[in-house]
Amino acid sequence: MESGILLAMNGEALQPHKAPQLDPQQGSKFTVQLFQGTFEETLVSFQKSLHGDTRNLHIEILRQFHMQKMEMSGVMSSILENQAELIEEVKSLRKENQQLRQML
Repeated sequence: MESGILLAMNGEALQPHKAPQLDPQQGSKFTVQLFQGTFEETLVSFQKSLHGDTRNLHIEILRQFHMQKMEMSGVMSSILENQAELIEEVKSLRKENQQLRQML
């Protein structure tokens, strides 16, 4: 059998397949394109991740502000109730003082 020639099952001569030879410039372009594609995919993935993280942070901030607002609303209601009670007590004490002064 000659070197470089193979026989098929039916006895026909076949030439061995050779890998296509790339010139160095084409290989370099391919490498750059491959790197650029990989870099863009990574960048898009990072951008989506960053966008999701930012959205989640905004949602968390809104949730905390809402909780703080509800808590402050409860505290203010309590203060206003106490203030109303104190105002009534002051009125009552002034009336009592006035009555005591009149007795003297």
